Amino acid sequence: MVALVACDCGSNPPPVKEECTANQLECVRDGETVCVTYNDSDLCEPWEQCSNATCDANGDVVCTCVPKPPLNPGTRVAYAKSTQLANGALIVAGYNPGLSNTQYHDLNVGWWNRTGSDDVCEQGTIVWETVKGIPAGVVPSADPSGPRGGISATGDIVGKYTGIVALGEEGNDVLVTYHNATEGTLEAAYGTFTGTGPDDVSFEWTFHTIDPDGGIAVLWTDVTVGNDGFPVVAYTVVKAPDLEEGITQPQYSQRVATATVAAPAAPEDWTFETISEGNAHCSANIPCATGYFCALAGYFGVCAEVVPESAGGCTNSNDEFTCAKGGGIGSVSETCVSTSEIPAGFCDDEKHPGTCCVQAAELVDYPPTPGLYNDIEATADGLALLSYSRPEGRLLLHRKTGAGWVGPTCIAGCQPSEDAGMDASMVVDGTTIHVAYTDGIGRGSVNYVRVNATNGNPDNNSRMIVDDGTAAYYADRTEPGFVGHNSDIAVVNGEVRIVYSDTALLESLIAHRAANAANNVPWTIEAYGNLADDGHFPTIVVDALAEAGDVTLVTSTYRSTGRVQASNTCAYTYPLPEPELELEPETP
Repeated sequence: MVALVACDCGSNPPPVKEECTANQLECVRDGETVCVTYNDSDLCEPWEQCSNATCDANGDVVCTCVPKPPLNPGTRVAYAKSTQLANGALIVAGYNPGLSNTQYHDLNVGWWNRTGSDDVCEQGTIVWETVKGIPAGVVPSADPSGPRGGISATGDIVGKYTGIVALGEEGNDVLVTYHNATEGTLEAAYGTFTGTGPDDVSFEWTFHTIDPDGGIAVLWTDVTVGNDGFPVVAYTVVKAPDLEEGITQPQYSQRVATATVAAPAAPEDWTFETISEGNAHCSANIPCATGYFCALAGYFGVCAEVVPESAGGCTNSNDEFTCAKGGGIGSVSETCVSTSEIPAGFCDDEKHPGTCCVQAAELVDYPPTPGLYNDIEATADGLALLSYSRPEGRLLLHRKTGAGWVGPTCIAGCQPSEDAGMDASMVVDGTTIHVAYTDGIGRGSVNYVRVNATNGNPDNNSRMIVDDGTAAYYADRTEPGFVGHNSDIAVVNGEVRIVYSDTALLESLIAHRAANAANNVPWTIEAYGNLADDGHFPTIVVDALAEAGDVTLVTSTYRSTGRVQASNTCAYTYPLPEPELELEPETP
């Protein structure tokens, strides 16, 4: 039998053990167990974290430092463009804005490793490099071997409206053009090939400003190689109003920069031509000068001088301000402005001559200026420049011959009731220019037309709808949607191919048919890739090394989904369809 012995706990209680917190470790110091506070930042580098924390003989915390998780790679890539090197490597360039909670704003360039593995892409993987945008002198905060070298800080805002072309003595270098929003310039990155072949690609990068006069935006850069082997860049500059010069409206300037050397490296290596220029419209991203208001004048905005209440311009006989103040549901705020800059018919206020009450132009839209979707290509006798004028809703073609620039010729959207030419792209095939574009009226549709490269005139008999966004054109659709974003076009082995986005299905589609087909021959439309939320910024290039040239290399960017935590771009090969066999008739 065991006796239970009571104790006098109240007079001599046992010691209470100290509970350690998350940032503490129980160590023995001078024979006494204590909680020692420690921080990873005191024990490891900023890009490392403490693993397996233990106590040493002195009771101090020691640990094994391991790299922190890598940064989220962001969005790879928006505004994608692709080219093929002479050695066969597929190169993709574009803008990486980052994610909503992590802003990068980088220029990314990648090469397609056909034999590489990827968690999502079905055919190989694109090996990315952040070429520009990482700030110098910043200590990494994540794994240095991961994206951006572990540096999450935002540097120069670069990479938007990307263009790319292969060049160099062996055709394995690249020139990438883009907008440097921090500096307000058109900039170029020249990549000198330092790899060993198409399966081992690397570049040594140098940077230079092409045009320092970039205003507040450089839109839709595109680059090609002219017949002399020198690069040529098309782009559009938007500038803010300059009241000191009497300029009250934003200005645009559509320009072409031509290199004077095969491998340009400085602004003095370029000459410049202005193709068109004039007034642009104001918008959320194209502001008015101080004292002016972006007034809604029809569909677009116009900078109008603000008339304050004290001036009495928009007051009635009782000195009551008559512009609506807004504030309630459905209540629209108005501003009193001078009518001097408002087009006739958009501001009619008989009570207040010279002034009127107008709403703000708040529509989120394409930049309201000519010179969008620039696509420049070499022709047999010079250059062709295709672009979309947003204010008029027209697709325009300028041509350069020995006599200089001529045009523009209206290719589509030529009637006042039309709006055509968004997402335009072209390819030159001998004396024919094949053009793809989006019709912006209604739901939108992908359209095609052939143009005579010699005189710039469209062949209206070839004009047709490729895809109107309904199941009548693509049977896999369950509901109609807007189609045609970021179209890209190529001609391969006598066949025209157009890649474009289907925003309802979130797929990249390819439409193809014979280049010389009659207008009543329909297009074959198919999806490529089957990734969730795919179908953004597709590109297409002809695989010059494939047998008989019968393969195109296409890419598509997918967005964040439940399967992935960031966007990426995948590449695919797309061969010509197998020819149909003609069966011999049966013998009766």
